[in-house]
Amino acid sequence: MDFLFYFEKSKFKDLNRVLTSDPYADNSFARVGYTLKDGGSINEKEGSYVYFKTDGEIGIKLSKKLLEINGIEVGGVEKEGILKKINEQEQNAIEGFGSIFT
Repeated sequence: MDFLFYFEKSKFKDLNRVLTSDPYADNSFARVGYTLKDGGSINEKEGSYVYFKTDGEIGIKLSKKLLEINGIEVGGVEKEGILKKINEQEQNAIEGFGSIFT
């Protein structure tokens, strides 16, 4: 499952604490992996987006952690558009890195 959350700029310190806490736990963000993007690079919205992909049970536990610090779960058409932009940015970064060696 894909999970996407938005955080206001004022919540960045709390968000960073949650993302980096207990990195060796089975249900930690460090183990699952996540993408943290500045809202300005996605849709000119101040704040941050957190995207992660995992199975249902772990995803629900991690989602609860984000909701506890006032994360806003993004869904529907907005989610699809943001995930498309994140994937495009990652693909462009990969292609740019590849061009270094050609």
